[in-house]
Amino acid sequence: MIAKPSAFPDSVRGLALRLLGIGTAPRNFVVFIGNPRSGTTLVRSLLNAHPNVVIANEFNILAAFQQGERDWRRVLGGIRRHAAWFDAKPVWQGYDYRINARRKTPASAIRVIGDKKAGRTTLLFARHPELLEAFLAWCPVPVKFIHCVRHPLDVIATKTARNAMTLDENIDLYFQREAETAQICERVGPDACHSVYLEELIAQPRRTLAELARFLGIVADGRYAESCAGLIFADARQTREGLSWSPDQLDRIARDSAAIQALAGYAMPVPAGIEASSQVDASEPGRGREVL
Repeated sequence: MIAKPSAFPDSVRGLALRLLGIGTAPRNFVVFIGNPRSGTTLVRSLLNAHPNVVIANEFNILAAFQQGERDWRRVLGGIRRHAAWFDAKPVWQGYDYRINARRKTPASAIRVIGDKKAGRTTLLFARHPELLEAFLAWCPVPVKFIHCVRHPLDVIATKTARNAMTLDENIDLYFQREAETAQICERVGPDACHSVYLEELIAQPRRTLAELARFLGIVADGRYAESCAGLIFADARQTREGLSWSPDQLDRIARDSAAIQALAGYAMPVPAGIEASSQVDASEPGRGREVL
């Protein structure tokens, strides 16, 4: 686990940030990790609707940091501009992420800031391990990592429908990203990582949002939760149904999912000749899935 840098006293940190024009010090900086197509834009939009949160949509802070960006004021300004740009036209890859909630967050009210660029961020941390430690040491507030999770079959199917890679190549890529995500969480420690399961968000939005808010040190009150409810669809699209899966592919996905803690609760379709009971793990509410 990466040793946490010595924290400045809150009064010193708050003074430094106020001198940078930030007002009251934000409590946390949010970084999304894991696979895209897992509900990351939805979770980003729900968080950004909170009156004390500003999350950019693909500002790509880590790429900027890798290229030498170290100016905290410029980073925050970029995040706020990107968030405002997305709010003005909240349609992303065919989905409308408009939420009926307050929008403009004054600098003095920001308690949580961050950026959603899960796949690229995970890749950069994996390829450049030293980047993670450098980013944690540079950021003047604690960094919190959000890992959005969706049924592996649906993520892999959506990737296959949208990129030029084969199904087998997307299976490889999916589990590579999830393994890299697990390594990041191991390095920063469990207190800095939080998994949001798309299926749980849909089934129990208020509870899921409350858990996420506690992780970030904010309050998800009734008004905020009610505003978010309209964006959360009744059912997650099961894009897996649009593909033909071979028994070998399903068996591999089941085995590789069982080996990664964040995915181990998902049930998989049962290849011919395998007992269905061996495929279901309902030990955690909302994470034991149907056998197809």
